[in-house]
Amino acid sequence: MGEHRPIRAIGTWQLIFIAVSSMVGSSWLFAALYTSQLAGPAGIFSVLIGGIIMLAIAMVFAELSTMFPVGGGSARLPFLSHGGLAGYVVGFLNWTAYLAVAPMEVTALIEYTADIYPWLTVTEHGEKELSGYGLLAAIPILLLLVVLNLFGVKLLAKANFPLAIWKLAIPVLTIAAFALTRFDTGNFTTSGGFAPMGVNGVLGAVAAGGCVVAYLGFRSVLEMAGEVKNPGRAIPLAMIGGIVFCMVLYSLLNLTFVGALDPKALAQGWDGLVSTTKAGPIAAIALQLGLGWLMVLLLIDAIVSPSGTALIYTGVSARVSRAMNQNGAFPRFFAKLNHHGIPAYGILFNFLIGMILLLPFPGWQSMMGIISSSLVLSLGFGPISLLALRKQFPDRKRPFRLPMATPFAAISFICCNFVVYWAGWRTNSMLAILVGIALVLFPIMVPRVSKSPITWRPAIWIVPYFISLFLCSWLGQYEGLKVISAGWDLIIIAIISIGALWLALRERRSDESARAAAKDPGFAI
Repeated sequence: MGEHRPIRAIGTWQLIFIAVSSMVGSSWLFAALYTSQLAGPAGIFSVLIGGIIMLAIAMVFAELSTMFPVGGGSARLPFLSHGGLAGYVVGFLNWTAYLAVAPMEVTALIEYTADIYPWLTVTEHGEKELSGYGLLAAIPILLLLVVLNLFGVKLLAKANFPLAIWKLAIPVLTIAAFALTRFDTGNFTTSGGFAPMGVNGVLGAVAAGGCVVAYLGFRSVLEMAGEVKNPGRAIPLAMIGGIVFCMVLYSLLNLTFVGALDPKALAQGWDGLVSTTKAGPIAAIALQLGLGWLMVLLLIDAIVSPSGTALIYTGVSARVSRAMNQNGAFPRFFAKLNHHGIPAYGILFNFLIGMILLLPFPGWQSMMGIISSSLVLSLGFGPISLLALRKQFPDRKRPFRLPMATPFAAISFICCNFVVYWAGWRTNSMLAILVGIALVLFPIMVPRVSKSPITWRPAIWIVPYFISLFLCSWLGQYEGLKVISAGWDLIIIAIISIGALWLALRERRSDESARAAAKDPGFAI
């Protein structure tokens, strides 16, 4: 291993199916319930807001990824525009979040089969978690995903194709079955009306209800860009087309879920809505409606959908850890490729860490919050890198060029910070610890593995940006102290965002330094 290079073997349709397969995972099985609990019927707006924000971010990354179609782009591009510290922090956030995706999806898989095998789960503090037997069942499933990833990106794409077809068909069938069997319009006005939790409920559900994490799968395209045959065409189609499709799918699913509910289930209000079976909320409604055939398909899909997403992210996390090595931040063994062009050691190491992550976060909802906030926080570096790289590489070919890039990037960055804020202080307190760990580890790890001296200045703006964002979350309306009133909190977040963006562009790498870094083979097309 180690002498091989990534193989560009993923075609346009294969990449589109990878994007959709990454987005249609366990979220569609759970998010409709959690969104309804937090926002009531108005959760449809949460779904749309999350989709619009992710679509805007995807358009930013469509230009970046076609300009530099490299593996692990989420870590490589901030490194190119702002140096080692930016690349390390973003890469660390992505890597740790991606590590948790496969265990989270396998957790959803096991939780959904608990009606058949109830000993796989236990209930702790009102939340369903894996039992000891459930944790043991997760190991061979995760190991199978590792094996499939080790035999090359061609096999990965082929294995994903039938999974993606299935994953698209079952939600569409569910939407049709619910709409045709029972659609009670009274559910949209009962128990407090259409928006019983108000605007705060709608905005809070964008992050905490799973609306954002449902779209984050488009990032798999970014991380696998180094193995795409025709990146200039395939990447924008996969990113943007995949999100638009899923926006329609999730919106219809949310509407039909609310319409199909038994009005008696709303007796305790929307925040008291619970699933009546261990198999989850969608299956519970199918059972109530007497749709036995759909119940069977959903139980099968409970295995297929999370498995497909976990399959993709098992490979994606290894691309990011390899990119971290190329940034001079992770040991060499993360970058070693087998003869299939796959970072095999990285996949195996990430599998071991992923198993450990099952222990502190054994429930789907508890894992989902920190994953979505971590990934959205790192997404904010995309608009920053886009504006910086336009100045550093004004003449570089851009197969996809974003119109009105400056205002578009600024609005996208502000929206990313809004989503992080809406996740609430409970989640952001854990995210702040994760960011702190990254900042502490940077001066410890990088000198041990990097041949270049540490450069702090191009990314020193990160420290006041993070402090201001987390302080606002602590004092804000979402699980915070509520010192900052509603309305003013979003204005303050916008001001923090504009200030951080201005500093980031002023302190970016020099044009000469960025162009020298781009000569690294990892940035070659």
